[in-house]
Amino acid sequence: GHSARSDGPATGKCVNSDFPTFSGTKVCQIRGWCPVENDYTISNLNQPVLQDARNFTVFIKNNIMFPKFKVSRRNLPDDEDDEYLSKCQYNSRSPRDKFCPIFRLETILSEAGIQFEDIAAEGGVMQIVIDWTCNLDYSVDKCVPSYTFQRLDRGDLKISKGFNFRYADQFGVLLDDGSYKLYRNLYKAYGIRFLITVQGTAGKFNIVPLLLNIGSGLALLGVAHFLCDFVVLYLLRKRNFYREKKYLDVRASDAFEFSRRHKQLDVSIIPVSQGQFP
Repeated sequence: GHSARSDGPATGKCVNSDFPTFSGTKVCQIRGWCPVENDYTISNLNQPVLQDARNFTVFIKNNIMFPKFKVSRRNLPDDEDDEYLSKCQYNSRSPRDKFCPIFRLETILSEAGIQFEDIAAEGGVMQIVIDWTCNLDYSVDKCVPSYTFQRLDRGDLKISKGFNFRYADQFGVLLDDGSYKLYRNLYKAYGIRFLITVQGTAGKFNIVPLLLNIGSGLALLGVAHFLCDFVVLYLLRKRNFYREKKYLDVRASDAFEFSRRHKQLDVSIIPVSQGQFP
């Protein structure tokens, strides 16, 4: 078996302890590497392991496509030369450098509202969001990305905070008797892990959807009129009152009298000159 607190599987043998303080004490023998990991040295370093990494840069090359509009774009400026890309660094406050795809590590953290010292000791997980929001009614050159940054892991945890992992190099040394003795170098690496998220939307004007939407809107207006009439004339308590106001019931001779009273007559006035005629 393998105990949760042990550093290897048990061999099933009961042997004397190798520790002087437990001399004469029988313990369960395990198969494992000796010495075991000692990670207390990390907290006693004079400076964090990532202290000198603040000026490291990250180059992100991103290609996207909007198949419906047959438009493909990349985050490298098309009108820049190789000399500019070899020297530029991302700066959100610069009209030109805010499109530079080379990011300084400390700049990424500051854009996320994090001090570099908060992540230099034990690492962390950072998300870089590349957003493509494009109006293709304008020039395709106006379809450019925007970058936002945030920290995904919580930096205030007491246990296993930050980002770190272990890996080992194992090798054997040939002894004089022809046998091999196994050794290993165990490494515990601290760093910053980047999660890059690409998202975006694109749109372009089209006359066909516009006409369809206008027709649908007019049809909905007709349906709304019908529904209102149905509710008012058949469902409301005062439906008879509304029906009398909406419809005029005319019968027999009343129809002629009503028509005569409301008929508009065209009257022509012919002026006549006064005086004697020959």
